[in-house]
Amino acid sequence: MKWPFFLFLSSSMSYGALPSTSINVSQGAIRLAITSLNSGSGSATNNSSTYTASATAGMGILKITGQIDQMMPAQSTLLATLATQSGISTGPTFLSTTAKNLVTTINAFTGFTDVNQTINLTFSISSGYAGGSSLTRTVTYTITN
Repeated sequence: MKWPFFLFLSSSMSYGALPSTSINVSQGAIRLAITSLNSGSGSATNNSSTYTASATAGMGILKITGQIDQMMPAQSTLLATLATQSGISTGPTFLSTTAKNLVTTINAFTGFTDVNQTINLTFSISSGYAGGSSLTRTVTYTITN
């Protein structure tokens, strides 16, 4: 395998069927670079991006989900962790093309605002990875119930 391996991420926000909610990500584009391998495996982490999310009163119990636009190649993963003040973080979660819960149990009966909460993203490859040295994915974050 030749390295380094790069994953270029862009972010998008989806508001779904829930008016009166918003989520904004501080960095629209992130580059994760794996620059060394140990026994054919390696990883890169970025935690410099943040998000701000809010909902007006009366929205009930909400959650924030995340998904990527294309599956990751075999022997590679993308993990996301969102910090939160208003809900419960699910911790490191493997992203796929199916929406995954990243923050749950957000009480929006009286409204909520999470400001400048950290997004931690980790790109990993393991022995046998053959997905190419440069990948591009879009992560979509959604507030839903």
